[in-house]
Amino acid sequence: MLDEIRPHHASPSAEELAWLSTDPVIVAFRVAALAVIAVSIGLFAANRVEGPPQSTQSPSNLTAEESRS
Repeated sequence: MLDEIRPHHASPSAEELAWLSTDPVIVAFRVAALAVIAVSIGLFAANRVEGPPQSTQSPSNLTAEESRS
């Protein structure tokens, strides 16, 4: 019915042994580190494109001296 990908013998191939020998904790740590780096680059690039944040003060909050300069 379905073609089997693996041969019938039980010994894994060299590629399968490599996958079985990987440590999932190290893989998860590396993925998390890459995600942090990617988010950092993205936030830095977004900040550079948008420029510095504008003042949030409304004109009614400004004093007479600040409005003259």
